[in-house]
Amino acid sequence: MASPGRIVQKGGKSVYEPLTGTDEDELLDQDPVRAGIKRCPSERVTWPEYDAPFFSRMFFSWFNPIVELGANVPLEMSDLWTLHEKESSAKNVPEFMALWDEEVKRARAAGTSPGLLRPVWFHSWRIVVPSGILLLCGCMFQFIRPLLMMQILLIVVSAARPPAFAHIRPRRRSSDHSPYMRS
Repeated sequence: MASPGRIVQKGGKSVYEPLTGTDEDELLDQDPVRAGIKRCPSERVTWPEYDAPFFSRMFFSWFNPIVELGANVPLEMSDLWTLHEKESSAKNVPEFMALWDEEVKRARAAGTSPGLLRPVWFHSWRIVVPSGILLLCGCMFQFIRPLLMMQILLIVVSAARPPAFAHIRPRRRSSDHSPYMRS
């Protein structure tokens, strides 16, 4: 389970330090928004989305138990699930701070101010790129759907209508045997 923490400067680097039990109590007591929040138990159920089947993930039915509980009683921190390790701040903050420190060094060497876009991009491109590709495919399908419908309708309408010159019979060639033409 990821614990809350704070960023501390050590040796010119930004370091993420998890709070100890007493630090966490002091932090919660000082914060008026969090005052009175019960502590989460140390062993909780992990986020059910990761173990949910495909259709449960597609229709968010994995989320129904917490919604039903919240509809009946006010939710407390002990009711919530723990985050997956890859989404916890204990894992993501140190990775991001290492990228941020590299950006600060790069900006100092170039004589410019550090930008936030580069560290955010390098930290989250594995999520952004597939999402962007799926978004592009979705937009393309929204654009293509009316065009396909028009083509289908044109085929159906042309099949139901007789050809333009259906009443004119083709001419016979002279090689055809006809009772009116004798050689």
